[in-house]
Order: sequence, then C-alpha cells, then structure tokens
Amino acid sequence: APPSSDNAADPTQPHFGTHGSQKFRLAQTQSVSSATTGGELANEQSEAQRDQDADPVRLEQVTVTASRPQLYSSRVVTSGVLGDKDPIDIPFSIASYSSDLAKLQVATTPAEILKNDPSAQNQGNYIGYQNNVVLRGFPASLGAVRRDGLIAEREGDFPIEVYDRMELIKGVAGFLYGFAEPGGVMNYVTKRPTRDAFATLDVRYLDGAGLYSHIDTGGPIGDGQFGYRANVVYQDREDYTDPNDLRRFVASLAFDAKVSDALLLRLDSSYSTREQPGYLGLPLTTAGTEPPRFDQDELPVPPWARSRWTSSHVGLRADYEVSDNWQVQAQIGYEKLVTHLNFGFITSLQPNGDFEELIFNVNPRSSARYDERTAQLLALGKVSTGPVAHELAFGVFRREEKYEFLDWGGDFSDGVATVTGNLHNIAFGPRPNMYGGPLSVVDSLNTTETHFFIGDTLHFGDHWQAMLGARMVDSDARVEELNVRKTSPSAAVLYKPGESVTMYGSYARSLQYGSKSPSLDGSGLEIVNPNELQPPVEAKQYEVGAKARLTRGLEMAVALYRIELPIDYLDDTTHVYGRFGEQVNQGAEFTVTGNILSNLAVVAGLGYIDAELVRNVDPTLDGNKAAAIAKTTANLFVNYGVSQVPGLSLNAGVYRVGSRYLDLQNQVPVDGYVRTDLGIQYRLSAFAPELTLRLNVTNLFDDFYWEGLGPFSHQYTPGQGRTFILSAQMQLF
Repeated sequence: APPSSDNAADPTQPHFGTHGSQKFRLAQTQSVSSATTGGELANEQSEAQRDQDADPVRLEQVTVTASRPQLYSSRVVTSGVLGDKDPIDIPFSIASYSSDLAKLQVATTPAEILKNDPSAQNQGNYIGYQNNVVLRGFPASLGAVRRDGLIAEREGDFPIEVYDRMELIKGVAGFLYGFAEPGGVMNYVTKRPTRDAFATLDVRYLDGAGLYSHIDTGGPIGDGQFGYRANVVYQDREDYTDPNDLRRFVASLAFDAKVSDALLLRLDSSYSTREQPGYLGLPLTTAGTEPPRFDQDELPVPPWARSRWTSSHVGLRADYEVSDNWQVQAQIGYEKLVTHLNFGFITSLQPNGDFEELIFNVNPRSSARYDERTAQLLALGKVSTGPVAHELAFGVFRREEKYEFLDWGGDFSDGVATVTGNLHNIAFGPRPNMYGGPLSVVDSLNTTETHFFIGDTLHFGDHWQAMLGARMVDSDARVEELNVRKTSPSAAVLYKPGESVTMYGSYARSLQYGSKSPSLDGSGLEIVNPNELQPPVEAKQYEVGAKARLTRGLEMAVALYRIELPIDYLDDTTHVYGRFGEQVNQGAEFTVTGNILSNLAVVAGLGYIDAELVRNVDPTLDGNKAAAIAKTTANLFVNYGVSQVPGLSLNAGVYRVGSRYLDLQNQVPVDGYVRTDLGIQYRLSAFAPELTLRLNVTNLFDDFYWEGLGPFSHQYTPGQGRTFILSAQMQLF
C-alpha cells in the first residue's frame, strides 16, 4: 500500500533533519509497522508543498498500517519574523535536528544533538549548563536560545524529549530574532497534538546503573477540534560522582484549539527540575602542563556538591488567517528559572594528580532567579507592485526580565572546606557546615526591550529574489552604560536556477548581550571587577552559500562566511575583565543529509574556522587564534536498514574535533580527538504492543579526550568514557 497522504515520504522510516533546505516534522509521522525500516532520511515539507513538489517515490514491499500526523500542520517560526518558510528560500544557513534522530542516538541534551553539526563545538559539562556550546567559533550565550521563536533563558533546562526538533539558524540573525549571538540561534520547537491518539513508553538502562523513563502521549479531543500532547520524563542515575550522573523530572502539556477555519490557538507549558554534580573542570598544573589523564567517569568533587535547576514556562500563540494573502500571529510567553550552584573548585594541581580544592556547601536557598515575560505581534502578507511580488513581514516584540541573586553577604569561611586528594584515588572528608545567615538580594538587574521590525522579500520573476529587513531595538537595563538603541539591518540576494537549487549572498548586523565577568579565574584567584556586566555589542556578518535538493531524500549545502565581533576576556596581566579586542572568524561549512541508497541514510558535515584576534589592547595578541576553538570539525552518522531482516537497522557515528589552544597567548595547545559511537535498533512489529529495542555504545574505544575548554582560559573538561545504553520503546496504543 502507498504511504498515507498525510506523509511526505515513507512514514515507516525515521526522519533525522536537514541542513539548510527543508523543515522536518519527524515525530509527527511514525508508522506502526513496515516491511522496511531504519534507513530512510526522507524529508517532509509543508502539506501544500508536499502535494505540489513531491516526486513519486517507488518503494519495495512497504506496508503501512497506521500513521501519526499532527492534528494541525505546524507554523514554526523557522525563519524568525519571516514566518514559516521553506529553508531553501532563506539566505541563511539553517539545520534542523529531529526527535527521531534524538531517539536513534539516545540523545537527551542539546550538546548530544549538536554533535551532528560541523558549526557546533561542545565546551563540556560546565556545572551542568546544557547549552554550553560554541557556534561558528562564538559561545552560545545569553541570546542564543529560543523556544518556539521567543527568547528563552540560556541557563534553563531544555529536555530534548519535550521538543519535536531543534532548529539551528547559523550566523548573525539580529533581524530575524533581535538580540542574538553571532554564531547562531538554537530554536526548540515544542511537540504538538496529533490527529490520531497514541501513547509510547521509553525505558532505558544506562551503563553503571541508573534508570530512565519517558511517556509521550497525544491525540484529538472529541471531534478533533481540540487536541493535546503530554510528555513526562524521570531519570535517576547513580551517586553524583560521574559527570553524567543526574536526577531530573520533566512534565509538559500542550493544547491546540481550532476555534474557526481562520483561528488556531496553541497553549503549551512545561516544568522541569535537574540536579547534577557541580563540576568546574581542571586547571593547568603548577608546571604549566595540561592535567594528567584520569578515570573520566570519576569526578574530583564530592557527591553532595550538586547544582540544581528548576524551570517552568507557559506559552500561548494565536494564528489568524485574515485572508488568503494575510496572516497575523500573536505570541506571549512566561518563564521562571531558579538555579542553585554548589560545587568544588580545584585551585592547585600537580603533574602527578595531587590537587587542592575548595568545596562549597551553599545554602539551598541561595540562588539566582530569573522571571521573563515576552510578547510578539507579527503580520505576514503578500502584495504585488507591477511585475514584482512582495512577501511582507512587520511587527513588534517586547521582553521584560527580572534577575535577582539571593545570597548571604557575610563570611563564607563556615561553608567552605579546603581538601587535598589525587585524581587517581579520589576520596573526600566530611561535609563542611552550611554557610550563611539571613539571605538578601546581593545582585539584581531589570531589563526591558522593545523591538520594531519590518522585512520584504521581493520576487523578480522565477529566478531572482532580494530580501531587505531591519529591526530597531530599544533596550533599557536601568544602567546607563548598558542601555542601547540601535537598528540591525539585513540584506540578501538569491538566485534560483531551479526549484531545487538556491545560491545566495547576504549581509547582516546584530546586537549581542554583553557578557558578565566571573568572580574567580580558572586558578581560583579573585578578579578585579567581579560580576560586572559589559554593554551590548554589535556583530557583522558576510555570507555566501548554495543549497541543493538533489533528490527527495538527499540534500547538500555549502556556506562561506566572515563574522566580526568585539570580544570580552580576562586580561591575565591586570586581572581585569573587559572588552579588550576583536575576533574575526572566517569559515566554511559543507553538509550532506539524506539517502544515499533506499536503505542507507547519512548526516555528514565538514567545518573550517579561522578565528583570529585583532585590534587588541595588548598588541602581542594580534594575529593569535581564539582560545578553545578548533580550526576543523567533521561529523559522519550513517543508518543502514538491513533489508534481509525487516525491522533491523544499524548505525554508526564518527565525530572529529581538531586541535585547539587553551589560552589567548597560544602557548598551550590541546590535542584534537575522534569519538566513535555505535547503535542497533530492532522493531518487533508483530508484538502487541509494538516494541522497539535499541542498544547504543558511545565512545566505543573508551578514548580519553578533552571535550571542553573554559569558559575561562584555564579549565579542562574530559569527555565521557565508554557508555552502554539499552532501551525499550513500547507503542501502548
């Protein structure tokens, strides 16, 4: 039987993502049974495009018994204020990674997903921050994270299980999103209700003990005018001595309501808690060498030194079709985040592994608290002026954030212990007393932003397009030097020799939030100006690229770019943190996603970055390479469906990160690494309920490597050792 008309391609195959050409709705169409499984990486377009553009696909022995499409087609803000567009028509580099890929790779964090993209480099599990990655050579900091298009707290929890996909908009995106990091924006797209009722249970056993469970359910309510989607996750692993040990709970609920043919309402909410070791990484040894290698599954921090995150959010969106050519979208969002950091801090490390460490026992009520409210009103329309067709977008965005840090402002000596030990024989003494008396607000900041934006995509016949846009930002942080009023422009030209090929050139500027100076450096020394915010800064980007949809399941993209950004860092001589130079990144990316054969799928990429320091206060740094940035990256993930054994698929991933420098002076090189993962999946469709078994091995050869460097200039974070994960997913109904 042919695939369901709701599906863009064979719905029995997992859909993984795209690099710059098409959106995927991978959790939205999953079949109950099939004769061929596991290899296809076919893409899924919008429903209108599927009917118009999809080429016939001939499949052997495909039997579809059921499917799970969305209740209503998604209007994801993939291109920010430009609305829902096919990425092949957008003059930026865009990738999308789906929940199917996350399941196949048993990924639960953003970093585990982004290993599939050559523009991303993981900076390690620094106190458990989940978005601690570098995009195009720049840290994914305060403005790098969006949830359904609206800005979200970067330090918050982003459980992959709640989201249908992660969209990565690479490079400067100020016009599309407002304040944004120059390396790119990660947009998490919430899972929506489905047309057919379903429920799945995913249970995993992690190597070394620890259990994981995830329930995903959804469907229509009544006659289908309303729908729901719910996810619940619980994970508890071990004793908090391993960098991947954690306890977390996640609950999310989404509702859709088709109020009329013209009006669609969407409500979503989530709550999550996460607790894991407070780990700051290792400094250089007293001899100026890198730390000795040790068992990377044992942390030099006691199990009671845990950091904790608690976050909740509510979002509401209304889409109203004014006419065939005009649409209005209104969104509001609220997020509350509370973080409590409790950690150990190695201040001295000998080449033989002996260390001295400060261990904090922080009052559980001592915490950073964020309250964020966002709202956006967007109008999208189509008009014509003579032979030129226009796609218009204009609107307003508002953000209000309140930040408070509650702490004890007195003597910390009662809550800090200085301990000694050795990396090869880790042991800790008794827990120190908890420090502190009455808590008070020792740091706070209230910020409001108002943005006005307008954009126009001009169509000059079938082959040429131009995009012009601007966003005016008015930001008030109640501190004069942090306030800013500035316009971020963007312009691009596209040439389309055919529907499946696009070549483009673009220019963009974007505002970025200023960074905040740390309290201590990587060696435990106090900084002259701790916890000081730097003013916002502007980045510039020039990019040329091409995207091609070669077949229905195979896509390629290439991009060349140059990004210029003034940067903040710690001056090692004066111990002052400030804006002391500029970083110029020139790079190239090449990606391939799709089916090489009908049962062989690939996600692959190559990346190159020349990250150079220029115009520094210290002229000896000019010409040096930026710290912690690898010049080359490569990733290859393949999934092979074994046609002789229906339901069986094999997968493998190889991920390479080149050598880096630890410091701005380029005196301490750090070797690159290659990590290899393997996986096997077997779907037993004859069982009732249907059962899918997976076995994954990460870091197959148990190689030791330094995954993260930073966020300061003298901290090493080791990668995870070899880990086995066994999972069973049951289709309950």
